[in-house]
Amino acid sequence: MAIYASRLGEFSSSTIYFDKCDIVEKKIAGLANIFCDIKTPTYDFLVSTENKWIQLCDFISGTIAALLAFVNENGIDEINTIIKSFDEIQSNNLQLLIELMQRSLNKNKYPSARCSCKGLCSGRR
Repeated sequence: MAIYASRLGEFSSSTIYFDKCDIVEKKIAGLANIFCDIKTPTYDFLVSTENKWIQLCDFISGTIAALLAFVNENGIDEINTIIKSFDEIQSNNLQLLIELMQRSLNKNKYPSARCSCKGLCSGRR
């Protein structure tokens, strides 16, 4: 639950839309008060099957979660072996994902975040 409420504090000047989830919806108001001490956040819960943007966010967050789970479950040697076996399309897609994640980090709350992909994103750090 805290990750939902922390978004309200990080983006307190924005309207935030969450995927509808009864458990989160019931608890977030109390957590919002903890994470948002400056301003009352504006947020709403939307049914993902009725909103293409929530569907897109679900897809992106699911893809990133799968990538992070893979990284956490495998050693660097195994990951390097798998990456070396990628065809051109897979390599390009991984490259694009890493660059997109880095640009997102640079534009958002943690602009000083440095790339730790060890050169996978064209060496930009």
